[in-house]
Amino acid sequence: MGSLALKVVSLGLKLATGVLLARLLGPDGLGAYAFAIAVVGLLQIPTMLGLPQLITREVAALREGEQWGLLRGLLTRANQGVGLLGVLMAVAAFVVAWVFLRESDSPRLAAFWVALPLLPIVALSSLRQATLRGLRHVVPGQIPEFLVQPGVLALALGGGYLILGAGYLTPTGAVWLNVGAALVAFATGAWFLVRRLPTEVRAHEPEYRSRAWMLEGLPFMMLAGLYVMNDRLALVMLGMFRSDAEVGVYQVCLLAAGTVAFGLQAAGATVAPHLARLWVRRDLAGMQRVVTGAARISLAVAVPLGLVLLVFGGLLLGLFFGEEFRAGRTALAIVVLGQLLNAGFGAVGLILNMTGHTKLAVRGFLVAVLANIALNLVLIPRMGIEGAALGALLAFIVWNSILFVYVRREVGVISLAFGGRRWGPKGG
Repeated sequence: MGSLALKVVSLGLKLATGVLLARLLGPDGLGAYAFAIAVVGLLQIPTMLGLPQLITREVAALREGEQWGLLRGLLTRANQGVGLLGVLMAVAAFVVAWVFLRESDSPRLAAFWVALPLLPIVALSSLRQATLRGLRHVVPGQIPEFLVQPGVLALALGGGYLILGAGYLTPTGAVWLNVGAALVAFATGAWFLVRRLPTEVRAHEPEYRSRAWMLEGLPFMMLAGLYVMNDRLALVMLGMFRSDAEVGVYQVCLLAAGTVAFGLQAAGATVAPHLARLWVRRDLAGMQRVVTGAARISLAVAVPLGLVLLVFGGLLLGLFFGEEFRAGRTALAIVVLGQLLNAGFGAVGLILNMTGHTKLAVRGFLVAVLANIALNLVLIPRMGIEGAALGALLAFIVWNSILFVYVRREVGVISLAFGGRRWGPKGG
């Protein structure tokens, strides 16, 4: 319930931020901003190394087993690797952009350069949040991402509007504010972790299993990469084939439709360490109760919000974001249908990740991403944002169907909100 309450506040802040960005930048400026952030998001895939979800699972398991030396070693290696890779990736991306695109005066390029510091900042911040969740400090582990970063960004945007007026913001300026908010969120997460890290971790010498952790992290990196690709792919491909204005309108549609999924996200962040702990104990009955409860909360939140957006989506887009964004009403309806489907299936990917079946999750996501890429190549040039939304909907259907079967067969639980009972792995 604490996670759900925090997610409600976060949702309000993100919507306020989206409205301010849309009003201050317009469709073209918002498109350039969203394109730069989406490309940097894709570059975060190799930077993260798939560690945040691995950290949550391993920290929960190591804490349960009181393996404090290994826990300290894991956190040390993870921060060293991610921090170094984040800096190297940012430098490499800057050099490549400078060599090939420095003659361009596109606002996208300027915004992209400014966004590059987000690579190490967001990666290290994600590790701190994942560690807190693994230690079962679920709400503090979400405060930096869900409250601090969107809150600071909303305050900065609103303050600038009140002091400087409507014309003060550019896409590059918006990215600068985003980087500043990410820094504040990083500092907050670090402070929370220092205060809540068990004293036993500091008392033990670090033990390392670097090779094993790297091998275990690869499926997580692939899974996280596929998820980010599927999430950001449409924005990037829209930017390749269509105008900045269409990218901006689709960004607003994704923001609005994201309200439907916030129950699933809040429940998932809460239950992740419990799933890892219960799987270690092989308590399938307990896992089923947790999974079913989380799915019911997700669906109870998603259905009313989804119905409102399906019926009044165009009106709400015009009212809050501006009349020029009303053109996204059809795309919004399609994306909302996908999010309702996502909530209905439950946290299938999370269940596989927290029970050591990450490779199966990778298979399902890989099929979905490949299908999404093929669909986007065909649909976006012809249908624009409606084509991007349709591709996303079909990708939701593919990956949820595949992962649902894997969860039922390999883990032995039913991820749906209703009809769940303990099957046992492989029907046992």
